Amino acid sequence: MLCAQLNKLQDDFISSLNKLYSNHYFFSSNFRKKIQHEVSACRGGFGLPGAVGPHVPVDILKTLRQKLPIVVAVYREGVQKAVLQKVDKLVERHFESKLYPNLNVLIINSCNSLVTEQASILVRQHGFILEWEESVCSSNHYFMHTVQSIRSIIANTENDKPSYLKHLSEASIKLMSNEDQRIVDMQIEIFAY
Repeated sequence: MLCAQLNKLQDDFISSLNKLYSNHYFFSSNFRKKIQHEVSACRGGFGLPGAVGPHVPVDILKTLRQKLPIVVAVYREGVQKAVLQKVDKLVERHFESKLYPNLNVLIINSCNSLVTEQASILVRQHGFILEWEESVCSSNHYFMHTVQSIRSIIANTENDKPSYLKHLSEASIKLMSNEDQRIVDMQIEIFAY
């Protein structure tokens, strides 16, 4: 029963992560406008054509990641609650509270303390991982492969493109200004990240 609960919590966690930002979001006109706004704001409308400050995509990524700690905390708390409920049921099943009331309380308190202690360790570990993700580096070692894959999908003239890339083609990108082409590149890079 606990394994099924944990599996459901993990599925819900992945679903929550996917709901934060869909593939369609990263290639939407609203997201492109957000990037354009950030690019314009950082250089005040001046700069070389197509030039974007290196801090712009990092700032955008930091903004996108603001909800990530909340999703992680909800998942962690759900796992802790499920484990504590299972502990209570196991103690109730194997130790009769009427015959051994003190032992029952002692075991439940010890298990709760252990689970709570492990949860606090997990809070710190999640904090380290989230802090590491705030830096420019990533745990995604397929970054350039993903970027090249998206570019080749866009270059593909067949109709088997994912729906979020249907509006992009080499021809449509060539018609864009230098800055807009760079923004499409940035959308691809942020998506890959």
